[in-house]
Amino acid sequence: ILWVDALCIMHDSTRDVKFQILRMRQIYSAAKCAIAAVSAETAAIGLLGSPPAKLSRPLRVYKLVDSLNTLVESSPWSSRAWCYQEKVLSHRLILFTSNGIYMQCRKGTYDANGTQLPGKGSQSSAKFNAVGCMLSVCPGEDLESYISAVEYYCQRKLTKQEDKMNAFEGVFQRYGGRMDGKKTSFRYGLPICAFDQTICWRSRRHNP
Repeated sequence: ILWVDALCIMHDSTRDVKFQILRMRQIYSAAKCAIAAVSAETAAIGLLGSPPAKLSRPLRVYKLVDSLNTLVESSPWSSRAWCYQEKVLSHRLILFTSNGIYMQCRKGTYDANGTQLPGKGSQSSAKFNAVGCMLSVCPGEDLESYISAVEYYCQRKLTKQEDKMNAFEGVFQRYGGRMDGKKTSFRYGLPICAFDQTICWRSRRHNP
């Protein structure tokens, strides 16, 4: 089964959009893999993006995880707010880039032939900014993971500012009403159980 948000969500139905947004965590975590058009600037370009019109040399095939991570982190896909929860709530990602196809999971990164790329692995980019990192968080790290997730998410861009909370709903749902053993709810993105701490937080990369 292939699930595509543009086709599987009735975007002209406010009720269906709201319902499907609340299911994002379930959809991504239940999928065998998520497909990411990493190098595509728009949905019209295609999975592999647009290579330069004239290639003076063959496309670079990445042999090291760190090199691929650098490409991914600077890509259009990594700048989209909606794609953050897609990344951190999926068990596996198939990365379609302008330099080839790769697969990434919590155990490693592989090229299109199934060969594992040497390097520090998919977790090297950041503890709470890696594939599947929000699927399971160690006991006692809920608040740390949440604050980190907010910081990474806030660096990304939205076409519609009113989607700010919706595009993060999958991460909210991941906590299931509890954080570090305490019952909690969220108000404007702040966990009530740690309201005194989070109302004051500030980041070097703060981008309201």
